[in-house]
Formats: sequence, structure tokens, C-alpha cells
Amino acid sequence: MTKLSRKTRDNFVIFRRCLPVRWYFAYDFVVGEYVRRRRDMWSWEKIKIHRQFFHEYKRLWVLNLTSYMLSAQDKDDIEVLSSTAD
Repeated sequence: MTKLSRKTRDNFVIFRRCLPVRWYFAYDFVVGEYVRRRRDMWSWEKIKIHRQFFHEYKRLWVLNLTSYMLSAQDKDDIEVLSSTAD
């Protein structure tokens, strides 16, 4: 967490009037990076999109392994899907 917070550190000067802004920034950072991301990971919409993504990737990869000539569009799709896989 400290590595991520150093990366996104704000450049506020420490004054009394800036403390609420700094606390809001820290709260928003923690909630955005840890809480929302993990909560969204288990949403049904995210799971459905993830499964569709890998079904398409598997279909294209099997097609790649079994066919001699693969179309340029399929090759591009395989590259895009493999680069965006999480």
C-alpha cells in the first residue's frame, strides 16, 4: 500500500485548512484501490464479462491450434485478447 500511495501522492502543502482535503484524498484512495476493486470483482456482471472473454479466447486459441491457415482478423483478436487478459 505504501508503494501505491507514494505513486499517487498529492502535492498539498500541510496547513490546517488543507487537512480535510488530505483526509478525503486518503479515504478516496483506499476505497478506490482496495474496497471498490474487490467488491466489483465479485459482481455478477463482472463475472459474466470475464467468462465470455475467456470463452472467446479459448475458441480462438483452439482454432489457432487446429487450423493451418488462420485469418488475419483471428490473429489480431488473439493478440488483443491475450494482451488484455487479467
